[in-house]
Amino acid sequence: MSDVELIHACLADDRRAQRTLFDRYAPRLNAVAFRYLRHAELAEDVLAEAWIKIFKNLDRFNHEGSFEGWLKRIVANESLMYLRKHRLPTAELSEAVVALAPSDARVGDGLEQEDVLTLLEVLPEGCRQIFGLYELDGFKHREIAELLSVSINTSKSQLILAKRKLREAYQILSRREGAHLRHVPSHADTLPKP
Repeated sequence: MSDVELIHACLADDRRAQRTLFDRYAPRLNAVAFRYLRHAELAEDVLAEAWIKIFKNLDRFNHEGSFEGWLKRIVANESLMYLRKHRLPTAELSEAVVALAPSDARVGDGLEQEDVLTLLEVLPEGCRQIFGLYELDGFKHREIAELLSVSINTSKSQLILAKRKLREAYQILSRREGAHLRHVPSHADTLPKP
């Protein structure tokens, strides 16, 4: 059954379709909640609330863009609402730091997603949240600022700090584990060989 057929069946209160939708996406959505909340039980609780919102608002999905992306946004929003209620601090860095590195530089270029997720463990909570929202979930800085109740500059500076820390961690891990991590192409790799 395609997602479109599944959505229509769920909107018609077909319980089997609802179960199929849950079974199809629960593992991926649980991973999103866990990435933000870092505790399995807490992620499950927040995910339960997200599923209620998903089924309640299924008629609002406009079939533009990815259905999975729409689901992930709901889970990310629920996770962030929980974190906002329990207010985890996010450090504000100066605008000078924002100017140091372009925000479109992708630290994950050349890495597999599993490598990035492993490296994310080294980040402070605020950096990890913003990196996840921007790089993994596709939110824009304006959206992140609204979701986390921070300034756009905080979002940008936390992303830059996250990328810097990830690069440092990657260099340490690649020296220690070498072959276990994938090679990240550098500028020197693109130069012609003599």
